[in-house]
Amino acid sequence: MDSTWKKILGICAIVGTLAMALGYAILLQRSGQGPDSGWFFSHALLLIGVTLILPAIIGIRVLLNNIAGITADIGMTLGFIGGLALVGQFAIDLAVGQLAADQSEMITLFRSLSASLIITLPFQSLGPIVFYSGLLVLTSLLWKHHIISWWAGLIACLGIVGVGSGALTGIGIVTFLGFMGMFIGFIPIGWKLLGASKEDVGNSAN
Repeated sequence: MDSTWKKILGICAIVGTLAMALGYAILLQRSGQGPDSGWFFSHALLLIGVTLILPAIIGIRVLLNNIAGITADIGMTLGFIGGLALVGQFAIDLAVGQLAADQSEMITLFRSLSASLIITLPFQSLGPIVFYSGLLVLTSLLWKHHIISWWAGLIACLGIVGVGSGALTGIGIVTFLGFMGMFIGFIPIGWKLLGASKEDVGNSAN
């Protein structure tokens, strides 16, 4: 892969996780408020973040190259499928916010959508689980094979687990700390891609 593309993928890894952390922070601060400009901005950042992480997943697979084989392929596939589902989820959220006149109407529309398994199963239930599972597999492989430093791998993995735990328990601050952990942990991943060469990509002796 051309070095220019690797740099683009590295930027996607850093900016994508930052956008998700900022988007969730705004959403957390505006919890319970209607579909106003802040609500739209937060969801737009989340949508942009996931969209940027999708190509970053390719970058992580490039870093692993010939090391992890089928396990890395599984992680990449899970990340992509789940990421596309999350893109769909945030797009649905933005559409509902656009249609709703106020908080009450937005809640009613979301409840109507939640009644459909076609919406809840792929986008709200399985999508996030598959996405973060894929990211966890890939990040764990980077950590295991010493492609990134131990602290970056630890923080990134804890961040991913934190996002999932926060979502399952409904504790917003845990989810936010998880996103921040992802951002901090993905900075070295992005930096590695920004400086990656043909010699060091896929080489675990770092």
